[in-house]
Amino acid sequence: MLERLAQSWLSLQCQMIPNVVGGMAVFDMAPGDTINPTACWPEVDSASSDVLAAASLAVSRQAPVVSGEGSSSNESGMEDVVVACPLLQNGSFYGVVSVQLMAPHGQQAAVIQLLQWGAAWLELLLARERKEAAQLSPLQFSVLASAVKCEHSEAAATSAASELMCQLSCERVSIGLLHKQAVEVKALSQKSSYEPRSNLIRNIELVMHEAVAQQTTIIYPQIDPGVNHLDAHAVLSKTEGDETLCTVTLVSNDRITGAICFERSSKEHFNASDVKLCEEMAQLLGPILEMKLRLERPFITVVREDVITASVRRIVGPHGLQRKLALVLLLGFVGMLAFASGDFRITAPANLEGEVQRVVVAPFDGYIDKAYARAGETIKSNDVLAELDDRELRLEQRKLISQREEMRKQYNKALAGLDHAQARIYRTQVSQAEAKLALLDEQLARTKIIAPFDGVVIAGDLSHSLGTPVERGQLLFEMAPLNEYRVVLQVDERDIANIDVGQQGSLTLSAMPGKRFALAVEKVSSVYQEDEENAVFRVEARIVENTETLSLRPGMKGIGKIEIGQRNYLWQWTRRMFGWLQLHLWAWLP
Repeated sequence: MLERLAQSWLSLQCQMIPNVVGGMAVFDMAPGDTINPTACWPEVDSASSDVLAAASLAVSRQAPVVSGEGSSSNESGMEDVVVACPLLQNGSFYGVVSVQLMAPHGQQAAVIQLLQWGAAWLELLLARERKEAAQLSPLQFSVLASAVKCEHSEAAATSAASELMCQLSCERVSIGLLHKQAVEVKALSQKSSYEPRSNLIRNIELVMHEAVAQQTTIIYPQIDPGVNHLDAHAVLSKTEGDETLCTVTLVSNDRITGAICFERSSKEHFNASDVKLCEEMAQLLGPILEMKLRLERPFITVVREDVITASVRRIVGPHGLQRKLALVLLLGFVGMLAFASGDFRITAPANLEGEVQRVVVAPFDGYIDKAYARAGETIKSNDVLAELDDRELRLEQRKLISQREEMRKQYNKALAGLDHAQARIYRTQVSQAEAKLALLDEQLARTKIIAPFDGVVIAGDLSHSLGTPVERGQLLFEMAPLNEYRVVLQVDERDIANIDVGQQGSLTLSAMPGKRFALAVEKVSSVYQEDEENAVFRVEARIVENTETLSLRPGMKGIGKIEIGQRNYLWQWTRRMFGWLQLHLWAWLP
């Protein structure tokens, strides 16, 4: 259709322009396509090299071109020129026209104007042709509606086959779809069920296979000289009473997906218009049946074809250099991880504690009188941390001193009167008073809370508790030495099996992120603690001798890493994921 339209339009243009020697028109092309003439004038000739060159120049410039100006062919002033003009539809390029003629000097602009007017007329013709082609006939609409309204592919094929049989006056219409390089009958007209292994179905499948194998429409017995090996058509026609057969292929996305076999009685043959209608119906039904089949695929088939197979085709296909390069780099990176090894370290939150932690408690019941130290302060041995109120003790002390002196006087008086029995009683009472005074002196000495060693106060602040009562044994302060620390790591339960005493590591504290402290594991606890997400085990380590430990303080937090040894990088990065999979597979599987 397009070639006939192009030839008619070009002939009319060349007849309207005087002295035309030859011409050429190209339709349905893009700016970068090779120029392949759709029509030439005169029809018996091919386009000359000058006509092709001018057309190529007009395509590249997207503007009219005149070549050969100034080359006079005779004394009358006629010039042998070639005029080329691009063809546009709705502002988009779709072709080019080029003519060679003998024209007087200065008439080239008029020729260009005639070609542009003809192009405008051609645009209207093409628009009308496309509009008419886009409209469906009542027969086509009826068949498509019968196929679309069905939910499943076999029901849609059966409904379409029945509608085609009625509309085209056929004895039977069969539809088969390609499956694993073989055609299988999916529907027979006006039959919802049939025996797939019957001789009739096998013969129809062989007929469809012949059409699919030769990728063309086959009419029997009106045999095309270019078509051979029609044994299956001959067998089916003879078996069904010398029927006339027309087999057309189903096409979807430029791929043959099946075939339709039309059967008529021996008295009714398929003419050219019937064959064309059959081919048009096959072109319309092919995508619909293919779509319904794709929607009925199992989930595993969808994943295999639409995800895996499509991805592989995109990767190994002729296009997508960037995807191929990215895949090569990814495989190289994974390969490097699979064969390369490096240091494997277990990371865990860490807290800094004093190696020895001493508590300072109240020596007896009393009241807070003075407070000299609080948490965070560095103190020396024998420094006074706080004092308890000693007023009651001193009053008791004066009372006992007075009683002791009175007993001494009575003792001396009894001794002077030679009353030895009474003297012994008074002497005993004096001894009791002296013992009570010694106890009071000891309590008075303990009213001052003394630091037991050099260190730092890590807990306790009595500056806001002056005058409050305290009980004997009540915690007042907690102290730790400055240069003796232990590191407590909270190791996840999934990593505790890799930890052992003696392993080395390093510590980084939040207060000093730029410094590293060497560690050595000393104790692995067998008792776990509940964390926010997982159970954790307490692992104790000591800081290997470091000159910067004076800047450390108990209670500091950070991150510790324990060195386990050389391990594969891929294993290091995927161990948690595979561990999770193993655990949950064990839980899910029966």
